[in-house]
Amino acid sequence: MCREEAAAEAATIRNKFSLQTLLDRKVMAAPTEQIYRDAYIAQAQALRPSNMAEAEKIAISAKKAENELFIAFHDGKITNSVDGTNYVQYYGRGWDEANGAATIRTPTP
Repeated sequence: MCREEAAAEAATIRNKFSLQTLLDRKVMAAPTEQIYRDAYIAQAQALRPSNMAEAEKIAISAKKAENELFIAFHDGKITNSVDGTNYVQYYGRGWDEANGAATIRTPTP
């Protein structure tokens, strides 16, 4: 689910950037945007001397930025707005409520 959160947030940020360009004005920044922007820029700069096609550089930079969002969601740097817990706890609790808490079963000898 943290991957899903990261993918959704990355898509939101990319759409926001497009909207800003279209409207030629700034749109309020989400807290996750700095994580995305920093990772994207760092990856784009690392790829700058490459002979790779520009579209490929953009795709790789966007994927790197999305992965950094995943890490932030997974590691608790970003918390959810529902109850302020980190996403691993939040989704884990939802899983346990729907499926019961995980148990370790040992085979009978």
